[in-house]
Amino acid sequence: MQEHYEDQFELLIKENTKLKFPKKFVAFLSFSSEDAELVVDTILPRLNSELQRKTKTGTSRVLVSSGDRHFRPGYALGEEIIRCIEDSAVIILAVSKQFCRKQWCRKEVQETYDQNKPIVLLFLEKVEPDEMGKVLLKLFSRYAHASWISDSNGGHIEPDWSILCDALLDLTVNKSDNKTLKCLELNWCNIEREIERERDLDLGTRDRVVRERDIERER
Repeated sequence: MQEHYEDQFELLIKENTKLKFPKKFVAFLSFSSEDAELVVDTILPRLNSELQRKTKTGTSRVLVSSGDRHFRPGYALGEEIIRCIEDSAVIILAVSKQFCRKQWCRKEVQETYDQNKPIVLLFLEKVEPDEMGKVLLKLFSRYAHASWISDSNGGHIEPDWSILCDALLDLTVNKSDNKTLKCLELNWCNIEREIERERDLDLGTRDRVVRERDIERER
């Protein structure tokens, strides 16, 4: 009987997981072409695989979009930026000095801000406040950010990948999903109560059998 209720809980988890992804992608990763080697070869694959692992969606589903992989050839860049941002729940800005100088990167920052999307800043290097545009500086002053740190092993993220991906998934959940999470918690409480009730019934049956056996022995 307990396995039956645990199966129900697994179904609830699956339903909740579907609602956690109201968009095609968890995140859109915006970066400058000058930073493509680091971002495309190192950061993007690790980010996508870590999100796949946490969400148990499998390697077939791409969870992070980027311009080099998802812009449609022949379409206007401005149109493609808007489309990819709309298709993503969270926007990651890979900030560098070159990123701050690029017109299209500034356009992506502005479009993200205009769409009121959750934004995560990932600094690839130290950038002075006076090098950032107004919107980027406002975001930098208001929100915690992540950083890429170069080291002898090729570099790492601070905070680590797990914390970064947890933050992305938390930001992905919208208000309607929070109601679903509460419903999920309530259903799990009901399931736990049913499991306890079944366990008590089993114990009661076992006690009754023991008493009947003792009576038979006394006879």
